Amino acid sequence: MKIRKNRVDIIRTFNGKKMMIVSKEDPVLSYDLLVYESKQTDVQVVKFPDGHMSIVENKRLFLQNIMHFIEK
Repeated sequence: MKIRKNRVDIIRTFNGKKMMIVSKEDPVLSYDLLVYESKQTDVQVVKFPDGHMSIVENKRLFLQNIMHFIEK
């Protein structure tokens, strides 16, 4: 992900629902950059308090957010 090609244009032009999970203490991916990109692409952001593997560390919070996103 960190060295991926920039695909912001694809995300920006996609008309479906979009969600991005970001972790405030992620040492791999820049939290500030991800939040900035989400604002540029109309992506719903879910902020987790932990590091890179927050979805594993906070399984319940992850599942709650995914289910809420799907149900909308």
